[in-house]
Amino acid sequence: MSAGLSPNAGHDFAALEAALSSAMEWWEASGVPLGDVQRLTTRARRSSKSVATAASPSSPVIKRPATALAPAAAAEDALLLEARRIAAAPDVGTLQALLEDFRAHPLAKNARMVFADGAPNASIMVVGEAPGAEEDRLGKPFVGPSGELLDKMLAAVGISRARNAYITNVVHWRPPGNRNPEPVEIAFGREIIRRHIELIAPKCLILCGKVAVAGVLGLSDSIARLRSESLTHAINPQTSLPCFAIFHPSYLLRRPQDKALMWADLLRMEAQLTAEGILHAQSVA
Repeated sequence: MSAGLSPNAGHDFAALEAALSSAMEWWEASGVPLGDVQRLTTRARRSSKSVATAASPSSPVIKRPATALAPAAAAEDALLLEARRIAAAPDVGTLQALLEDFRAHPLAKNARMVFADGAPNASIMVVGEAPGAEEDRLGKPFVGPSGELLDKMLAAVGISRARNAYITNVVHWRPPGNRNPEPVEIAFGREIIRRHIELIAPKCLILCGKVAVAGVLGLSDSIARLRSESLTHAINPQTSLPCFAIFHPSYLLRRPQDKALMWADLLRMEAQLTAEGILHAQSVA
């Protein structure tokens, strides 16, 4: 067991030496042979000097080199730097191409990059969380059972990906086993989705699920708390977009009892978008 040297180690040995000297005087007066004791005293004196030197404040302090970043942290930093490089894309086509070519993302090794679907000049941008199995297979967002439900929800209030909605995700590759995205995957996606929003320039955002809210707005609150909040996203100092945080369709498939809440949210969203001239009363194409 190693406990390190006390700064007072030299003083401790000096006190021991003084105690031994006092004891030796008494033993000598009592007729005790002192040969072995003298050898021990000499050894103690030498140890005292060496320890005192090691513990002396004037002795040079050997500093260990600063610990390098853990490999995982360094890899995350490198990944975010790549996200910022990709997010500098001047247009949507370049953004998509850069993501297609970026194979260093940890999810890209075993998944297909799913970019977007819908009308590129849409006034409404729908942001989901991450692709599922069907999205990974077909290369489009919201095409599985949750996508079918999303289409029905939007159509009920006059919104269609074929006419006035553009759909994408915060995370562009399917996480293994449909697990929740890791924080670093959301952070990477945040750089991309914010640039994506700037390039599409919609008039409002519909954020489906907690990961979408975290990716776009940086909030960690639940949808149950945010669904009735007035949210905005600033794409520049002069422009802020109204945002609607809604339950993800996959959540509603698991909890159909919350569809009544979703319907109330859709009606509230329809009323606001109509009042602001973003959504017009017309049949869905």
